[in-house]
Formats: sequence, C-alpha cells, structure tokens
Amino acid sequence: MRILFWGKGDRGQACLKRILADGFDVVGVIAQNEESDSGPYLGLQTQAKQANIPCHVLGDLRAEETVTLVRGFDGELFVLAGYARIIPPALVALPPMKIVNLHGGKLPEYRGTAPIPWQIINGETTLGVTILYADEGIDTGDILMEATFEISPEAGATEATHHTLQLFPDMLSFVLRGLRDGSLRGRHQDLRAGSYYTKRQPEDGLLDCRLMSAEYIFNMIRGLRDPYPGAFAYRGAEKVVLQRARLLEENIFGVPGVIPLKRPDGVVLIAGDRGLLLTEVRGEGGKIIPARDVFKVGDRLLPQPTDAPTKS
Repeated sequence: MRILFWGKGDRGQACLKRILADGFDVVGVIAQNEESDSGPYLGLQTQAKQANIPCHVLGDLRAEETVTLVRGFDGELFVLAGYARIIPPALVALPPMKIVNLHGGKLPEYRGTAPIPWQIINGETTLGVTILYADEGIDTGDILMEATFEISPEAGATEATHHTLQLFPDMLSFVLRGLRDGSLRGRHQDLRAGSYYTKRQPEDGLLDCRLMSAEYIFNMIRGLRDPYPGAFAYRGAEKVVLQRARLLEENIFGVPGVIPLKRPDGVVLIAGDRGLLLTEVRGEGGKIIPARDVFKVGDRLLPQPTDAPTKS
C-alpha cells in the first residue's frame, strides 16, 4: 500500500514519524508550507530527507503541473494530517484506495474548520477526534475511526491539541493496518444529525462584554489559547489578549466591560450577565502575565480601540 502523506504542523509531524517508524510504505510527502525543526517533532522536510523520501510544497492544487506531479507518485492512498487546503476533484480521484483525513472534532456534529476551538467555545466537556475518508465535500466522508476525551473547565485549546497529538498517531497506525489488510470498513455519516462550522479568523476572537455572558467569554478565552491567536478586547487603544480566566461562585454585577474589583488571584471583569475572574494575559512573544499586573480597578475592556480614558 503506497502512501502519499500530506501534512502540516505538529499533527503532520507526529503522524509521519509514527507511520515511518511502523514501516508503512510512504512514497512521498506533501507539506503545506516550509517547516522548521523548532517544535516537539522534526519538520516534515527533515523527516522526509532522513527517510530518503521526496517532499514538495505545492502551489496551485488545480494546476495541470500539480496534478501531473501528484500522479507521478503513484500513491494508492493519500493521508491528510493537518493539511488544511481543500483537495480539488482532480486530485481526489487519483488514489484507488481513496483519501484518509484526520479531523480534530466529533462527526457529524463538528464538520468544517477549527473544530477544537468550536467545541470548547460551545462548552463541550467531551471532545472528539475522527479519521474519515475525504471526498469532495467538507468532512462528509465515511468514518473509519473515532475517539473521545474529557476536558476539564481549567483546560483549553492548548491541552486539547496536546491530547489529540497523543491520539492521532496510534489511531492512524490502526486505520492504515486495517485498510492494508482489508479488515476496516467505513461507517456512513448522517449529515442531517450534524453541523458545519465555518472558518475562524484571528479577529473572530474579539470579545464584547455587553453582548456575551461570563460563561461564553470564559469559553472563548480557553478555546482560543495557544496554538490559536487568542480572545481579546481593547483597553483604550491597546489590544489585550486574555490567556486564562475562571468562573466565579459569587455573583458580582456591574457595568459590562468594566473591571471593578481585584482579587488575590486576578481581577473581576463584568460580562453581559455577571462577573468572571481574569487570571492571566498573553503578552508580547507569548509571555504569560498575571492579570493583576496588567489591569487596575476602573479599566474598561471594549470591543473597539478608543483614546478615551479607561477609568470609570
């Protein structure tokens, strides 16, 4: 079974490392972009070079020369691990054993992009990951394997992403063995029972305390932690990225967006319904700073920059 591996980032790097170690026949690697070896795994280019496998970063996926290049690998099965570009029909039709995609969400409930943030923002306590066949739709193919894991209220996107990196390599190895020996069959999705979530942009992390509840802001903050750009608002003209928060047991009410109180472990921010506790802010270069060191009583967090004074 000749595998053409398409990957990006930690997910791609972790999964390529595993299937190479397991001895699968990887005939080529398609990297979404140039990658360094600075993360927890070697970059795709480095791994491919060490394994003496050709590696390419493709331009226009619909171009004739791209189709010719990909066809030249004679891959029987394509594997997508973190590769975030939509594969056009001309490439979908190439591999006789189809395309396998690793999706970081439950299906059919969380089709589409950014499934990890969306699950956390929606308050899910059980998150899912899925390996499925890719077709011409978006996450609509038959499911080959799925797994779920619990996430605590203190955890967020960072912890969830780390957990998926522990799950996906084992899952992919199991799926590839099952496809190779013919023991694994896909399960059809009932798309009527699911949902499609659209792409998130960095600016979609904007918080509006006037319109959002304390729980929703709390989930936004933890759902957009690293490796995502973060939830943010403006204090005057300054953009502030919020890293960590906590829901309060006590009820504190006030003007939405105002920080009226300090606590030993953070500052209180008033949301649309009640207060929550901000405990950490993400500073320049990803530096984590205690919220008490950033905010003073009377500061306002607004959905747009302003030169107006922050004191109430």
